Amino acid sequence: MEQNGIKFFRLDSAVGNDKLEKYYSDMGFTPAGVCVDGLYTGVLRQKKLQ
Repeated sequence: MEQNGIKFFRLDSAVGNDKLEKYYSDMGFTPAGVCVDGLYTGVLRQKKLQ
């Protein structure tokens, strides 16, 4: 289901933060890319809205 034209909820977690990555995966978020901002490197994640 789209909500106001939005199909996915997106967030990120720092590469190497295994506990947070596992939590997001357990909640149904799937990897969708990588982001780099200065010294920060994160795994982009998304979950399709129902």
